[in-house]
Amino acid sequence: MLYRLLGPLEFRADGDWTGVSAPKLRALLATLLLRPGQVVSTGQLMDELWGNDPPPAARKLVSGYVLRLRRLTGDPGGRVLVTSAPGYRLLVALGDVDVSRFEELVTAARGTLDGAQAAELLDGALELWRGPPLADVPPGPLVAAEMARLEELRLEAAELRVEARICCGRGAELVAELRQLTAGNPLRERFWHQLMRVLESSGRRAEALQVYGQVQAVLADELGADPGPGLQQLHRQLLASCAAPVTPPPAGGSRRAAGSAALRQLPGTVTQFAGRAAELAVLTGMPDRPGTHLPGTVVITAIDGMPGIGKTALAVQAGHLLASRFPDRQLFVDLHGHTPGQEPVSSADALAGWLAADGVDPRYLPAGLDGRAAMWRDRIAGQRVLLILDNAASSSQVAPLLPGTAGSLVLVTSRRFLGDLPAAVEMSLDVLPAGDAAAMFTGLAPRAAAEPARVAELVALCGNLPLAISLLARLLTRHRSWDMAHLISGTRARLLTVTAESQTVAASFEVSYQDLDAGQQRFFRHLGLHPGPDIDTGAAAALAGLPLEDAAGYLDGLHACRLLQEPVPHRYRMHDLIRQYARTVAPDTASGEQELAIGRLLDYYQHTAEAAGTRLGRHPRTPAAIQVPAPAAGTGTRLDTSALTLSGTPADIEHRLSELARQITARAGLPGTSDRG
Repeated sequence: MLYRLLGPLEFRADGDWTGVSAPKLRALLATLLLRPGQVVSTGQLMDELWGNDPPPAARKLVSGYVLRLRRLTGDPGGRVLVTSAPGYRLLVALGDVDVSRFEELVTAARGTLDGAQAAELLDGALELWRGPPLADVPPGPLVAAEMARLEELRLEAAELRVEARICCGRGAELVAELRQLTAGNPLRERFWHQLMRVLESSGRRAEALQVYGQVQAVLADELGADPGPGLQQLHRQLLASCAAPVTPPPAGGSRRAAGSAALRQLPGTVTQFAGRAAELAVLTGMPDRPGTHLPGTVVITAIDGMPGIGKTALAVQAGHLLASRFPDRQLFVDLHGHTPGQEPVSSADALAGWLAADGVDPRYLPAGLDGRAAMWRDRIAGQRVLLILDNAASSSQVAPLLPGTAGSLVLVTSRRFLGDLPAAVEMSLDVLPAGDAAAMFTGLAPRAAAEPARVAELVALCGNLPLAISLLARLLTRHRSWDMAHLISGTRARLLTVTAESQTVAASFEVSYQDLDAGQQRFFRHLGLHPGPDIDTGAAAALAGLPLEDAAGYLDGLHACRLLQEPVPHRYRMHDLIRQYARTVAPDTASGEQELAIGRLLDYYQHTAEAAGTRLGRHPRTPAAIQVPAPAAGTGTRLDTSALTLSGTPADIEHRLSELARQITARAGLPGTSDRG
């Protein structure tokens, strides 16, 4: 049996390729094929087929769909699509699915040093594509995320194939193909870069310069931004080759020539920017802080927060408000620390782009990172420079890019807490207040202002997360016949996968999730099962079946990655959309894993309540300090690790226990937990 996902879904047993007529069957088969050989739980299949609104008989319907799919594929006995608790598994070799063959060919092409061989491998990989991936499959959470991933891989493969052909001296024959690629992907700067190179190498330098004008206009119109450092550097090289030959700089003359044009690279800000007044006040006041003009003092603010919280928008807005105070340079670079499908920009490459844009002939760039960093600090010494380092992966990526003298301001954004940056002022962003969130939505979709109650309902549904708000506003703008009721009803169950053009909330979260190690990923998935608004270390340890010390370390790590909030000391909270995402990747592929996890949690809460009740009965009028042993990592047992402390007045403890009872009752409807509830 062979399967094709790179286009409409098709399979072939012995004869011709066959499509699947029923949408639910296509979604079922696609979900199983995207996890080849793995057990996919009935719960996850229900999520893919119906989202958060499954029908009452969903489990029986899934079973019926499986039987229909078996008959359709000639497998009535279930030898290929096998039942495997808690769900089903499709026994398929990786080579029998076109996605796996595509990825294998691309990997092989990346690993070879032979340009001709790489081009041949990539030709074979791209020939497997028959259209958009999973083109006729209804997009559940898994399918939507996989569609975005595969489309990004296709574009990367196309870029690699062009590069391989250029290396083989076949650039002249690529002009027509690259014009098509730039037209279809106008924001993909690498295609424009390749088109300019092949035109220049074919003796068509004037056309190459015209192409730069085209991409410059496209990016200004679509993003309000200038071309990136790579395109700017190539443009300078083309201009220089039209003039007199470039001569090496004289000794000691590495600095920028007096009177030359200042670099102003800040992208455009949004006219509908809403809220963040307190944060903007802090950022715009940073240059006036005491001690900022002392020798060697570099003012750094590190802005962190969860995916989609609006870090870049805030930094760019502050940059424009501060621009007049930094006349020498206003620089912006996306370091791609958390960009789907892209590796983080190396510090050496970022410096090379800046130095080339600053007029340094690439032939005279130092080869190593330290040399480039030293040249950069020398060229900007004594100048007032505004530097925005967006989407940083780590402190080590940022450190070589920092100025070395006073008078400059650096704004860094990251999804992680950058604790190793020297003397950086930390600013952690939270979601927008309700009023600011509503103002942002109506600014992006003005016709919604006539329905303020609906707007308030929608932004609450988004958890006041700017990314989700902006996506839904763009969706309302695109669907001119919709009112707010249509928007809310049509997106309530699929907020994670709503797509305005290509971006989704789930894809943004996926990057952070993939950056976690295996232990952190497992712990994150377990936290998504918790029914309450927040959780402490003891409950998290019980839920994940871990010792208390390990759970504390994982909680701290997820908090550092801004996947958790800590509203009060040692109690952690997930944003509603992150919790929803965690449940889409929850550990339900192993038999009974969710049931066991919830069982451990309820054992913990029951034992805590019993211990607290006993203590309250003995000391009804005095503050209590109760030592409660945590439950063990297995069902029906108790933890033999360290103790938990529940302290406060009897009234305080009674209030907390009432809240725990409410949470347990709310969760009692989960499979396997009704008896415990």
